[in-house]
Amino acid sequence: MSTAIITTDTYKDHQVTPGHPENEGRITAIIEKLKLKKNNLIWKKPKKFDLKIIEDTHGKQFTDDVLSSFPKEGFGFFDQDTPVVSKSKKAALDVVGASIQAIDSIENKEINNSFVVARPPGHHSGTQLGPKGFCLLNTACISLNYLINKYKYKKVALLDVDVHHGDGSQSLLWDKKNIFFASTHLGGGFYPGTGSENEKGKYNNITNIPMEAGTNSEQYLNAYDRVLSKLKSFNPDFVLMSMGVDGLDIDPIGQMKLQPKDFYTITKRTLEITKQCCNGKFVSLLEGGYSYQGLQESSDEHVNALLEF
Repeated sequence: MSTAIITTDTYKDHQVTPGHPENEGRITAIIEKLKLKKNNLIWKKPKKFDLKIIEDTHGKQFTDDVLSSFPKEGFGFFDQDTPVVSKSKKAALDVVGASIQAIDSIENKEINNSFVVARPPGHHSGTQLGPKGFCLLNTACISLNYLINKYKYKKVALLDVDVHHGDGSQSLLWDKKNIFFASTHLGGGFYPGTGSENEKGKYNNITNIPMEAGTNSEQYLNAYDRVLSKLKSFNPDFVLMSMGVDGLDIDPIGQMKLQPKDFYTITKRTLEITKQCCNGKFVSLLEGGYSYQGLQESSDEHVNALLEF
């Protein structure tokens, strides 16, 4: 067994407006880098799935509304930052199918862990919030509920390391006492403006650690250790990560000072906890990150850590 990269054939079909930072080149850059690892990785494609898997998280009305809103021609917009074309629908569904593939492959003991390299991202999308902030379907939350419904897990966890707060994820997980959600992100009114420390969820199941612009590696990793301490106490059966790398110092959008090597450390420390609590069951899903170089180097470091477990 080893590490699987789950990617899609349709990520290029989700076309965005010229100059948009969330574009197909992000995924191409990562794939080109990871392909250099040759035989050390297992490559897989998305699985087909029943739409009820999405409805179990977003609800039938939201799911129907979103999936019927893609334009037949040209661009449509869920918000000013979230353009879509007709083929964006299949791309979004394939991200969900990729995560389902990752989970099933781990549960079937085909692999140890997995990194889902696909787009569009999802952590800003929630049933009340709607698709926004580059995000269409909240694959991470859909996957958490899939683990509970299909595999009957009692406790699962989601760690969001994107520089932006996962407001969609928080809204979907607010009253889920069997799900632990933690987000480390830039505060101070940075988009989306949520994620204060006093936002703790109905069952104290949410941990937010907002940080200041210019946060460096040491400061971030010290904060992340607080997340890992709570994760260990929660003792989940499976761990997911919303893997955003827009906290890098070279990212054109984020305002932190993280280095690519930090994502090796973040991943390694996380996996050390998962090894203790859930036999290393771990899936990461790409969220943000808008420097091609940063995406390549951070993904490489992330996967290096995955391959060690």
